[in-house]
Amino acid sequence: MDDASRRASSGRIPRSFIDDLISRVDIVPIIDSRVKLKKTGKNYSACCPFHDEKTPSFSVSPDKQFYYCFGCGASGNAVGFLMEYERRGFIEAVQNLADYAGVEVPREEGRKDSQHDRDLAQIRDCLSFATSFYQQHLHQHPGREHYAEYLQTRGLDAKVIERYALGAAHPGWNRLLDATEERFSSQIKRRTGLFIENLEKQRTYDRFRNRIIFPIRDVRGHTLGFGGRALGDEKPKYLNSPETEVFSKGRILYGLFEARKHAKKLDSLIVTEGYMDVIALAQYGIDNAVATLGTACTADHLQLAFRYVDKIHFCFDGDKAGRTAAKRAMENALPAMEDGKQLRFLFLPDGHDPDSLVRQIGAERFYQNLDSATAFEDFVFQSVEETIDTSTMDGRARFAKACAPLIHKIPLGLYKELMLTSLAKRTGVERSVLDQLITPPAEPLNTPPRPQSGFDATKGRADGFSSKDGNSSGELASSDNQLNSDADYTPHAQSNKPKPASLSNTQEDYQESHYDYPELSGFEPDEDQADSAQFSYDSYQGQGQGQGQDQTPLLPDTATIFNSINTCLIFLLNEPVLITRTERVLEEPDKTGRSAHHRHPLKALVRLMAYLRAQTRPQTLPSILGYWASQYGLEAQAELASLSDRYLTLHGSYASNFDTTKQFQDAIERLYQLQERAKVMRAISTIEAKPFGEWTAQDKEQYRTLNLSPFLLNHFKPTSSHKG
Repeated sequence: MDDASRRASSGRIPRSFIDDLISRVDIVPIIDSRVKLKKTGKNYSACCPFHDEKTPSFSVSPDKQFYYCFGCGASGNAVGFLMEYERRGFIEAVQNLADYAGVEVPREEGRKDSQHDRDLAQIRDCLSFATSFYQQHLHQHPGREHYAEYLQTRGLDAKVIERYALGAAHPGWNRLLDATEERFSSQIKRRTGLFIENLEKQRTYDRFRNRIIFPIRDVRGHTLGFGGRALGDEKPKYLNSPETEVFSKGRILYGLFEARKHAKKLDSLIVTEGYMDVIALAQYGIDNAVATLGTACTADHLQLAFRYVDKIHFCFDGDKAGRTAAKRAMENALPAMEDGKQLRFLFLPDGHDPDSLVRQIGAERFYQNLDSATAFEDFVFQSVEETIDTSTMDGRARFAKACAPLIHKIPLGLYKELMLTSLAKRTGVERSVLDQLITPPAEPLNTPPRPQSGFDATKGRADGFSSKDGNSSGELASSDNQLNSDADYTPHAQSNKPKPASLSNTQEDYQESHYDYPELSGFEPDEDQADSAQFSYDSYQGQGQGQGQDQTPLLPDTATIFNSINTCLIFLLNEPVLITRTERVLEEPDKTGRSAHHRHPLKALVRLMAYLRAQTRPQTLPSILGYWASQYGLEAQAELASLSDRYLTLHGSYASNFDTTKQFQDAIERLYQLQERAKVMRAISTIEAKPFGEWTAQDKEQYRTLNLSPFLLNHFKPTSSHKG
């Protein structure tokens, strides 16, 4: 792929094209080819494909080119339907619709690609080239019979070999190296993981030699790395690509792309350990298997899997090592066990893996074993009970205490309630006692003291003012030095520093620099503040303040606020159930201010939270996007879809113990406190705008009360390490 083609494929899709595409296609045949529709008056109806029902409540309007379900609320246009029904991403759905219409998808060449972006594109091109290279060597290269014979002995037919794009790396030190000599630079090849450098001998050679090759692809079908199975006596028997800029074993499920593409109805996944397990199951018609590539199942693996299904079966060896791996998977799964999610553990007979077992007993009995696998809740209790004698009172007490921290990790909901009820029955402990074990003590708020303003509300008379001249014992600054505008409460109010290239991870349309809250208006962050996630408590001298006055704390920088809003949007779009984790209600920006712009992220967040709270059924990203298009237009829908794509990048950039719920709650709390603080500061500003001699007793009392507001005294500081 040349540079021009690469830029074209990576640019934004013009809004005008999306509008024209949707107006060009007819939604009725698109849905009818997937869900049989029946003519009912001027519309069409069917049983909803997104929830179980016996009476049709799913309606398609050819006039409005829109679908809506009166049962579950699913709605949207043709793009939204493809996203929801076929579990496609936004870009993928647009491309599919364009293919249906027989048109090319144009791309805008937006901002100039960075060198890093161009390098990543080259790395992916090199990996794609290697995939074709290995496939060609399996099917056309002299000596291919040796590899074809091995695959035949494993019982794999041509269809399965093609589905998983299997290939072969023939013996030799530099076959792939020579083939890529003129195509890619040494620096790019070094970063693909395909080659090994021997610095001592100053030579480079192919990593994979004399092996069956298994391309490892992401959910869109892009090759990120490779696995190789040795045919000779080489060690190790199985070899994977090393960690690279595009490949991380802890965040990839081998076979997920193929499962989404070929499974007739992907309603569950079978998680195995290796790629041969996946391929062997597929050979027997079990198309929903994936593999963790020999690593422990991580929270990222589970989060990825639960994006596409609600039920997961783990397959583990029945020996000690298999049960240890199962316990690690169970612990990693606890935070993901929201209402509606199911996990089961299948422990295989000694000496068997999924590959050998399905060959021995066949697909039907393999499915029966899956149906009788141990439920997640049972395995949680069994894994704790293994080391505790629960026949004694002391044992049951220790059992309850051991289970408590595990159940605490489960998100709030009915499933957690049922787990607590089950634990109460198993131990005979009252629920109220278990609730105390589950709920940790509240952490004290770590808040620095608020620096004093010119007015000391704690000195002098009880009302804070002297009885003679109206001056407080702490002495207010003169009216000339009073802070009498919102901007005066904001550090850098007169700053002329240039705006950084990017304040957040959103599109440029979201990068408004002013809000209608004092904290968020009138200044731009420094370059080194743009990625900051903590509040800054450095002090500054407010412009126009009198000499000798105490300094006021620096308020959160703009990038912090944008990151908080976008964090909430990204998480809610991908995990709508998070709306149940907070009771805070945010307010829309002032309709007369700059943030009244319909693309303002805070406005989008407030509306999204209100929509999710109004729903009686669980929502998904496609259903949200469908609603958004119907209410706010395709442009707004496209912006939300673009923002949602940053979820894995955001989540994947943190440690494995990253707590999504905690980060969401922290970000919402931060925004809530900022809004409340803004109200207090506006009220203070209103009073200070009056000449001091005109202050009434009520003004004085209100002024003192406002200055003692917890929203001024207590600065919120998140307890996690996440950059909010």
